Amino acid sequence: YDIQFKGSGKTAFSRNGDGRAALGPMLREYLISESMHYLNIPTTRSLAVVKTGEDVIREVPLRGAILTRVASSHLRVGTFQYIAARNKKDELEILLNYVINRHFPKILSSKNKALDLLKVVLEKQVDLVINWMRVGFIHGVMNTDNMSISGETIDYGPCAFMDSYDPKTVFSSIDKMGRYAYCNQPVITKWNLARFAESLIPLIDENQDKAVKAATEIINSFENKYEEKWLDMMRDKLGLSGKDEKDKFLFIDLLTWMHDKKMDYTNTFCHLMEDEIQKNKNYEDKDFKNWKLRWNERLKTNNNSPEKYLKLMKSVNPLVIPRNHKVEEALNAANLNDLKPFLKLLEILDLGENQHLVIHDWGCALGLMYARLNSDKIKSISFMEGIAVPLSWEKWPEVARKIFSLLRTDAGEELVLQKNFFVERLLFNDPITPMSDKDKEEYLKPYLDGGEGRRPTLTWPRNIPLDGNEPSETLDEVV
Repeated sequence: YDIQFKGSGKTAFSRNGDGRAALGPMLREYLISESMHYLNIPTTRSLAVVKTGEDVIREVPLRGAILTRVASSHLRVGTFQYIAARNKKDELEILLNYVINRHFPKILSSKNKALDLLKVVLEKQVDLVINWMRVGFIHGVMNTDNMSISGETIDYGPCAFMDSYDPKTVFSSIDKMGRYAYCNQPVITKWNLARFAESLIPLIDENQDKAVKAATEIINSFENKYEEKWLDMMRDKLGLSGKDEKDKFLFIDLLTWMHDKKMDYTNTFCHLMEDEIQKNKNYEDKDFKNWKLRWNERLKTNNNSPEKYLKLMKSVNPLVIPRNHKVEEALNAANLNDLKPFLKLLEILDLGENQHLVIHDWGCALGLMYARLNSDKIKSISFMEGIAVPLSWEKWPEVARKIFSLLRTDAGEELVLQKNFFVERLLFNDPITPMSDKDKEEYLKPYLDGGEGRRPTLTWPRNIPLDGNEPSETLDEVV
């Protein structure tokens, strides 16, 4: 991973800028990038925002800040354009090999690494923009410097999530022509990829005409790849199994209705998942009811069932997004030294508030305990490995006691016990097995000796039985 300080001062690429950043935009990137992560969208992450104590001069003086950003790398399409503009093929080849070694080692033995890199990056970018469209995200400034080669969302500027569905939605005050509007994001993605292809021409083939032809064929595959993945994404959002040639019309008719009625993009899909986030009389509209009849008929095909399609829908449709007006409220308060609204919003946007927890291992006891403690927010659980077993909350006292009994100390792990460490929160606030002050003191004593303390090692069952039987297999993990 790369660690970058955003707003720490001028670099060789700052042009006429001062390289500084204001507190509001840095907190916005922190908030939105973390939200994207919890929405399962590839993104850079934010470690910290630190105030500098200095003012940043813009239209008015603003409080300065530095964001510590983590990324798979900060290599962008613009990086290749910069090197290509120097007309030094050897430097371009060094960059190509570095990127492949770092991000795409599977194509190291390729006969034409430049051409295969173009294919891989195109696939990555199609997947990324499909994810943006899935949640109604508008990046705002999709220039080539803001397109990461690794396929992560990077550089959160005038970005936001769409409320009422309008394909022409923009949030950048300087985007007067709608170049980076929601509906144009696939188009701009292809345009950026074409600039990437131009940079690679010297490495694709010594014969420029052949190189251009080969690169053009790949770039022109964008539309078909995007449409196919967009249709699959919409099938997931609507819980549809298999494919039907009429699906595209079903999707377009829904989006057209949403646009005509100015319906909220996120909340409409919540309504279809039977989560009534916001009541709206338009859901009683005749056209919408007729559309739902067609949708319900389509849901019945390919051995689908309510359990299957609701699980699929909940895996891709967020219940909570960082609404722009709430983000602005939080940033305004932060500028007045009140971080409580910001921290509260960050907490709400955490995975638990989206009511559907995806656990990557059936043996992830911490994930199960987290679900239990947030049962008012999380209504369903799916397991990426193993068989998904519906959990009955009535069984949780038995399961919780079994898990708690497996907690043990391990003096060999010199890890810091954070103030809000999960097990501390779990045991001190658990409604099933509340701890007395004396028990808390006894529990913390082994970890607090020596000042910083230690985190415990957890031993948990790989298969957590709900029938009272003992687990057949255990797995040690340091948390």
